[in-house]
Amino acid sequence: MKRQQPGDSIGELDEDGIAVWYPNCKVRFDGSNYIATPHTTNRARRRKHREQVIAVSIEDGKLSLEPPSRGEEKPPSTPKQMTVEEVAEAHENSPPESTDEPKRIIRHTTRKQIFDELYEKYLYLKPRERKQAILNDMRPLFENEDALKVFVDDNCLRRWRNLVVRRQRFARKAYNQHRKRKIHRDLPSWR
Repeated sequence: MKRQQPGDSIGELDEDGIAVWYPNCKVRFDGSNYIATPHTTNRARRRKHREQVIAVSIEDGKLSLEPPSRGEEKPPSTPKQMTVEEVAEAHENSPPESTDEPKRIIRHTTRKQIFDELYEKYLYLKPRERKQAILNDMRPLFENEDALKVFVDDNCLRRWRNLVVRRQRFARKAYNQHRKRKIHRDLPSWR
């Protein structure tokens, strides 16, 4: 068995005795030590994943999936600009709204956007309660119970992982700040 020499773990060295990867590394300070992370490249190409846009109706705070309308695959484009006169004329010609019927809003969105809205809504619940509340609210948007559970589990894991990585980044940024000595110029001199 070959015994490892002190310089073997850093890889190939150049003529000055510096590791080849060192000039391209990222250096951070964790409070007491400097840590160099070598630059790596991922040769795999990122696939573009497009979320399926669905029509969702919201009635009395409950979500329901709308069947796709014939001929309309994509959500409608942004509304055209109207002049003040056109808005006033449309308001005059429209019948008065009755307060008896509940308001029903139809919007085109993705399941991921709905999940993020519900996650923010139930953010201050305990994790199990939050997950159960999101499952209950999103149940009408899925035909299959297993697909619903997989979707919610994956997105809860995504949100948790994003939070952990954000906290790491904040801690590293804080440790990267060098402490400066405070110079008290306004204190009286005791000479």
